[in-house]
Amino acid sequence: MIIEVVSFTVAHAEGFDALNDRYQEDVAYQSAGLARRTVARDDDGRWVDIRLWSDDSPREMTGDDEVRRAWDDAVVIESRGIYRGL
Repeated sequence: MIIEVVSFTVAHAEGFDALNDRYQEDVAYQSAGLARRTVARDDDGRWVDIRLWSDDSPREMTGDDEVRRAWDDAVVIESRGIYRGL
């Protein structure tokens, strides 16, 4: 299992929750090898996107290009880490 942790802030907060829901269904869960994804935020407006991938997956978000581009435009990535599960 590969664990990908993406920290970000939201550049366009209005409507982000609905956009993230669409991203979850139309992009994330259409991506080969993605087993699970969860998103959380803290009180300061920082977010984390935790993605669990199978070991041999390409770790690329695919699916609906329009939704993927909208999500990419709405967030400002602060960091990305890749970890191997034990």
